Amino acid sequence: MANETRITLTVRDTVINAVLDDSSTSGDLLSRLPLTLDLQGYEFDFCGVMPVALAYDESEATVGWKDGDIAFGPGANWFTILYGGQEQSGSSGPLVKFGRITDPLSRLDQLPRSISVTINRAD
Repeated sequence: MANETRITLTVRDTVINAVLDDSSTSGDLLSRLPLTLDLQGYEFDFCGVMPVALAYDESEATVGWKDGDIAFGPGANWFTILYGGQEQSGSSGPLVKFGRITDPLSRLDQLPRSISVTINRAD
């Protein structure tokens, strides 16, 4: 995409690169940076509750994801990094996808299951 914004996700000494698209959800997240969230690792993702819901257009909520997507679950204010399960994602609830990890997804496997991640604009 032409209007992507580069961000970093920092967990302790690990920096993971990602990009956000040019959507209202991305713009809302960018306006809050730097932002630190506590996330829990599950089978296919790291997710945690946002302190305040992100803005989104209901038409952007879809079912399913691609491995590496960064998304917002509007039903429960979930911020999520989806690193697996793409082939089974058609049964997921609505998600607003607004970014993606650009580093190898295997880097997420090295993280502990309970993390504190700081999201910031990339230099």
